[in-house]
Amino acid sequence: MALLACALALAVGAAGCSRTEPTAAPPATSRPGTSATVAPAPPATTGSTVATTPGTDSTPIPIKPRPPSGPATTMIGQEDALLNAVHGAWSGPGGTVTFHDDGTADVAVHDCPPVAGGPQFGFTLSCPVTTATGRVSVGDFTIHLLPADGTTLFERSVFVDAGGRLHLGTGPVFAMSPDRRAVIAIPGQPFTFEIDGDTCRKVDTAGGAVSEPCTWAVVDGQKTLTVAGTTYLYDDQVGVITTPAVFFNTFTRP
Repeated sequence: MALLACALALAVGAAGCSRTEPTAAPPATSRPGTSATVAPAPPATTGSTVATTPGTDSTPIPIKPRPPSGPATTMIGQEDALLNAVHGAWSGPGGTVTFHDDGTADVAVHDCPPVAGGPQFGFTLSCPVTTATGRVSVGDFTIHLLPADGTTLFERSVFVDAGGRLHLGTGPVFAMSPDRRAVIAIPGQPFTFEIDGDTCRKVDTAGGAVSEPCTWAVVDGQKTLTVAGTTYLYDDQVGVITTPAVFFNTFTRP
């Protein structure tokens, strides 16, 4: 998260982070939200190649290359897309999101509870506008606006689709691989749902697992997964699965 916050500060020109040129042997760093280790110094490596650290006893250090872009590397792709998105003015049926050059943003958005039985799986914009202003911080599928004291003033889930649209709303967003594998973690619940294609399991914190009924369908051309009474929508172009409140609340910029 610290790396992402610093990258964001550099992207928008905010103070508080400075760019340091690498020395002959800089340490490897980890990208937030991934298990891949990115080595900032050449030479490039692939597969199971190992590298040694100059000036040491040459103990082999495994190097994992950055995977190629695409749905299989959702977290890296979305991190880059979100860093690119926190600039300029976005607007849509749900309101406006304006990012300023000083690293702050203003939001005025409709983010409404679903309406049971309504179209688009209950998605609606019929609720008062939520407004907030603060310093921007982005994480894994999340955006935060922070006031001067550092508390969280505004937090919503986000992702960027293949067309460059920003999706923003209340509800979780999860990475899903092209073969439809994902782990759905419900905030505040002591269990997760493991999705493996057409098979789903409910796994508790102690590691116990039971089969969980789940159903894939195509509704109005959109791939959906219903599990434990909740319907999620799958964007297979960028490899994310999320709730209707996030999926349908879209924003574009000129």
